[in-house]
Amino acid sequence: MKKISFLLCLSMTFNNLAIEQASAKEANSYETCFVYENMDENKVNLEEIARELFADPLCTTLNKKVGKRKIKSCKSEELRNLATALYNKQYDTQFRVNSFKPVYSPEALGKLLHIGDGYSTYQHITGIVLKPGKHIIVVDGLKEGSKLGVKVADLYAPNQGDEDWSLHFERFELKNGINVIEKTSEWTGLAYMDYYFDNPEKENTVKVHFITGEVNGYFDASVNTNEDWDRMLANAVYPVFDATGSNIHLAYPVEDLKKYAPGQGKELIDVYEQLVSKQHEIIGWKKYNHITNNKIFARVNYGYYMFRDGDGVAFKFDTMKRVADPVHMRTKDEDACWGFSHEVGHVHQLQTYLSWGGLGETSNNICTRYCTQAFGYKNRLSSAFANAEKSFLEDSKAGTVSPSRRAGGMNDSIISSCKVNPDKAISYLETDVFERLVPFWKLQCYFTQNGYPDFYPDLYEKMRNSEKEHPELKDLDRSSNVVPFQLNFIRGASLLAGKNLYPYFEKFGFFRILKLSYGDYGDYNYEMTTEMRDRFKKEMEELEKQQLIKPLTPEELNALIYAKEKE
Repeated sequence: MKKISFLLCLSMTFNNLAIEQASAKEANSYETCFVYENMDENKVNLEEIARELFADPLCTTLNKKVGKRKIKSCKSEELRNLATALYNKQYDTQFRVNSFKPVYSPEALGKLLHIGDGYSTYQHITGIVLKPGKHIIVVDGLKEGSKLGVKVADLYAPNQGDEDWSLHFERFELKNGINVIEKTSEWTGLAYMDYYFDNPEKENTVKVHFITGEVNGYFDASVNTNEDWDRMLANAVYPVFDATGSNIHLAYPVEDLKKYAPGQGKELIDVYEQLVSKQHEIIGWKKYNHITNNKIFARVNYGYYMFRDGDGVAFKFDTMKRVADPVHMRTKDEDACWGFSHEVGHVHQLQTYLSWGGLGETSNNICTRYCTQAFGYKNRLSSAFANAEKSFLEDSKAGTVSPSRRAGGMNDSIISSCKVNPDKAISYLETDVFERLVPFWKLQCYFTQNGYPDFYPDLYEKMRNSEKEHPELKDLDRSSNVVPFQLNFIRGASLLAGKNLYPYFEKFGFFRILKLSYGDYGDYNYEMTTEMRDRFKKEMEELEKQQLIKPLTPEELNALIYAKEKE
């Protein structure tokens, strides 16, 4: 998201790192002979020529009887050059020829797992650079009626400016056989296959051959070595380079990767892999087998410090010394680690059952702190813990004005003292986003130290299934009143804990009789009536009678309220 709450970066000074465009490499003989000014646009003729020359649909092997004379008589310069290179055994198919498996579209994955649509549409890396002009791409194996495209992304955009942070791209639809495309933008970009579906299991693996374009290559941590990493960076022809793991795809400047991660490609990918994997852990994807082949995309940008948009997470070019250095990211820079985890936390936010209006910049930080804690970073929430305890347990906000009460139409916007009128005391939605996180993170602190380490993985799974257990939630207006979603969470957490957590949440202002209106990437309302509260309280008492939950003892309640991370 472009507006980010954790911007401690405002107090930090970054050295401006000059991004040097990678110097053009000497083109090999095969690439040098590919000049496409007079490319034949007639696909039918090209396919006829291809059938005469090549033995396979991808045009990677010659027919047995094809010799120098046959190749020389070929009317297509591009196919003639390809055939010549194959005949002379000088054609390297690495990166030019590859297979691509179908994966979930971000939208389909979001619906399936109740998250947003923040997963990548650039994860099908080709390692091919396409300049302006016409290009030939051959496809084989595409299912009839299915869509396949190639997206050319302008990842090196130093002149894009501060007003436009978006990732510009051109997309071209492809079919089986020979495709002739014309890239019209002035910029040169990296090519990615666009192959995402609602039901990927019904689609085929496709093979693609880039007959034209330059090879930039990419690093795959599952197969490549650190020696490969250094060699690939040395041979890159585009200023930005792709590197990938099972969960992550990075696209960072070549010169910065050389400078800050020499010989450490695997280590750099591993840092990001661990951070995404830790989030999969706490949101229950690992335990409940929800992990798919989809990846998070982290890229360089040239306009803003750090943000998340529909394409992934973006870091400004002058932060590369922090985010492209695996040792620095892993052990020396809590803010950078927090920032990446925070933005990926947005991608994993559970809609709407753990991200109702008011938790937009809060519930994602359950994932964030889980990641930074795993890396051994000190808890930046310690001050928020102290402030939240003062606000709710020591009544420190009594007498202050609540703008959300005024916006909600309440006659009195003054926050009352718990001792005078507990119904009008401060609610959790009237604190800052870090204090608002405290009651959620205290649950993690308490249960992981008291025999329930999988409390949040189980709770995320229970929340994902909210509509199965309570179908009435599906049709509720999610902005008119967030209370039903809040109550659903408290009920679910109590059932998993085997304890009636009503008194705990009451202490942190979840049951005030208030009418609030506030913004949180949209307009939301909170309206708790006495009748709603009494009905829910009786429901929890009924669960006690059914022995599905037990009441909290005074000692347990006190331990929960003052729970801290284990030092």
